[in-house]
Amino acid sequence: MKIWQHLKKHLFNKSLHKGLNERLMRNHASPLSFSTAKSIAFIFNAEDPDFISGTEKYAAQLKKKGKEVFFLLGLNTRTKELLDYTFPCLNKKNIDWVGRPFGAIVDEWLKRPVDLVIHVSALCDEPLEYITALTPAGLRIGPVTAQTSCYDLMLDIPADTTPQSFFNQMENLLGKIQVRNEPTVL
Repeated sequence: MKIWQHLKKHLFNKSLHKGLNERLMRNHASPLSFSTAKSIAFIFNAEDPDFISGTEKYAAQLKKKGKEVFFLLGLNTRTKELLDYTFPCLNKKNIDWVGRPFGAIVDEWLKRPVDLVIHVSALCDEPLEYITALTPAGLRIGPVTAQTSCYDLMLDIPADTTPQSFFNQMENLLGKIQVRNEPTVL
């Protein structure tokens, strides 16, 4: 059984690194700050109703500030059936045996460039890390993971965090970061 898990992990990592190299070769968005981002995408686990409502509330706040929330993408691995959400959602049928997401929803997601993609979660989730890493975005944010190439900013938050505390920590850290392309304000 251990050999099988190592094989799956090896193939997953090989596919991820191949995708990351292809992403670097493509013409993608330049790095930017949270305040200058116009289009924001969210990826999250759609099994928890509190995370869904918290993410949707935050997206609504960003829309009021003039940001464009292109896409919400959830993952529900508890079921093979498509559930009725107001956003596209992956399920077990969209994850191959290695753990890589696939299908029309994933293809559409990976073709749509955004300024910022946020993986809203306290725990690492390999299929969502995979999608976040390969998303054509100027800035990628997500939870701490061993796959450091997946995100530009990783948040180390407790496992029982709420979406609101996730977004508060994210905004706090992003407010302290000076982007190289922006002038220093004294």
